[in-house]
Amino acid sequence: MKTDNKKWIITAVIALALFAGLYYQKSSSGSAYVSSNLTLIADAGQFKSILENSNDRLLVIDLYADWCAPCKVIAPILDNLAEKYSGNADFYRVNVDQNSAVANFFKVGAIPYVVYVKNGVVVDALTGANSAAAYESKITKNL
Repeated sequence: MKTDNKKWIITAVIALALFAGLYYQKSSSGSAYVSSNLTLIADAGQFKSILENSNDRLLVIDLYADWCAPCKVIAPILDNLAEKYSGNADFYRVNVDQNSAVANFFKVGAIPYVVYVKNGVVVDALTGANSAAAYESKITKNL
């Protein structure tokens, strides 16, 4: 394959991904994903209390923003995993735009950012949109 053809294909794939993301953002309501299985952390005080009372349970914390398309993509994945592992791990969401103190605690550089915390210590993390299997493997590894 010629180099020019490779460049064209790469450009087309990137453009398609961008248009798909824009379409997804435009077609969604713009509101945050509402989950019955993930608890929204409202502020730094609540976060501190959760950390202090977690004992040796695994905490899975999704740091997101309402405007973030990849965050919207992974929210249902995490919701399903929260239901599946409800007896073994606790699942939370933190809006980084509303809770900068929590985002700063984890030194968030990009979102979505999912951290796995045990005994108050980050034991694992994933940045960006990943597959359900990737999130689940971190859960099973750290239970």
